[in-house]
Amino acid sequence: MFRKLMLIVVHNIEEKVGFGKGVAELYATIDLEKAPVGRTRIIDKEHRCKVSLYQDSHVPDNFVPKIPLSGGQTYEPQRCWEGVFDAITNARHLIYITGWSVYTEISLIGDSMRPKPAGDTTLDGLMATCDQETGNFFRNPDDGGSIIQDIELATMFTHHQKIVVVDSKLPIGGSHERRIASFVGGIDLCDGRYDTQFHSLFRTLDTAHLMTFISLTFVRVFRESASVQAILDWQRRTMDMMYKDIIQALKTRGIVEHPRNYLTFFCVGNRKIKKPGEYEPPQKPEPNSDYMRAQHNRRFVVYVHAKMMIVDVEYIIIGSANINQRSMDGARDSEVAMRAYQPYHLSTSQPARDQIHGFSMSLWYEHQKV
Repeated sequence: MFRKLMLIVVHNIEEKVGFGKGVAELYATIDLEKAPVGRTRIIDKEHRCKVSLYQDSHVPDNFVPKIPLSGGQTYEPQRCWEGVFDAITNARHLIYITGWSVYTEISLIGDSMRPKPAGDTTLDGLMATCDQETGNFFRNPDDGGSIIQDIELATMFTHHQKIVVVDSKLPIGGSHERRIASFVGGIDLCDGRYDTQFHSLFRTLDTAHLMTFISLTFVRVFRESASVQAILDWQRRTMDMMYKDIIQALKTRGIVEHPRNYLTFFCVGNRKIKKPGEYEPPQKPEPNSDYMRAQHNRRFVVYVHAKMMIVDVEYIIIGSANINQRSMDGARDSEVAMRAYQPYHLSTSQPARDQIHGFSMSLWYEHQKV
């Protein structure tokens, strides 16, 4: 369970090196055919696509995991929202955006140490649309009066995909031909999604989190609702069922081991020590309130918004779907995902040591500093 991850899939880039040689690229496999669920489609026709893996919406310059890769290379984390910014800025023919929430005033560049050339860094400013109807749709999609939207609201199902698709230039300069670049994953282009690997909160209240306010009292009231209680109960039952299945499998094979050796759930948290000169809100919290205790303890849960699976450090799936019935049903929320691997970097004669390995170790370094 790691934080907000996205990736960019750029088509028609081949890896032309042998095993463990050169700078390898990730391969994405895509095909189009009917799946068991009527509304589900699998695209599996495109091969050898270049893939960039992202952790969080931004990576500051002082996050340096120093993870060695094969061929004497070192893993370099990529910057998601900067990639989206550059892709939209350089698009010439099309910009397609879908999402559960799209906020046009969101700034894609939140790091003052990495400024962009003069210009608007907000999503709305980048698209520079003169179509007022389009602008109004982005600001209030419910105004469209769509039958699909009416059904969506009535059933409480949502369009949950997060996609940005643009045209981009080919790596060979001077060509008028363009290719498609697609961002797919779990980050909505809206407020409340910007974060880095340090998960600051108190120290960024006057900058990146200026308009973000989190009160534990709201969380407590929210959790008292019947629907949320049901979700939490089924989540607990699911975890309990999975451990029971593992215990039964171990007993059947006569193995005496703890089930957590095979399955572990993590709840990621953070604690910040107060530093001199740190921003303090002008209004003091009420005595004996949850807000006051939060300010005193300075501990908070890192909201995990990623939907990702890495298998054997050589195969990765990233998308928008949560691992639950609502997302996996196929006839409820709309979802999208991609799968990728590196054919020249598989764990055959030796452990895989390239981009997926570097990405996985970078995530562990982010949350465990190991």
